[in-house]
Amino acid sequence: MPFIVAFWIGPNMADAHSKNPPVLGLACGKAPEELCRSVAQSIAQYSGGRYDIRVLRQSGATPDREGDLVVTVVLDGRGQDWIAAHLDWQQGPEGKRHEGPSLELSVMDAALTPQMYERYAKNLIRADAAIMALLSN
Repeated sequence: MPFIVAFWIGPNMADAHSKNPPVLGLACGKAPEELCRSVAQSIAQYSGGRYDIRVLRQSGATPDREGDLVVTVVLDGRGQDWIAAHLDWQQGPEGKRHEGPSLELSVMDAALTPQMYERYAKNLIRADAAIMALLSN
């Protein structure tokens, strides 16, 4: 008796294999490398990995396609024990530029560590309801 196995590929899986995924360009400017890496990891987590995340060398880029995003981590201030930043972002080449709220992270009697940036990066994204909705859509 022959053994037959059938698989169903739903419309989302078919689309994922037939098209290029949307690109998310991430510019970090003067933000610490650890913060940039944490923002990229948080974006991948919140979006379910659906973006091809590329680190950009310069700020001010415009997305190429309608589904693409450009996100910039803007450093508002920094010291040994504190940092303040916000996210600027744009979806699609004709999309409006958005500026998220500035958030500060400060610690007492210690210097900032890379582990502290992980939670801070998530909070930067969650603080902007519009980008959070877009990423988790």
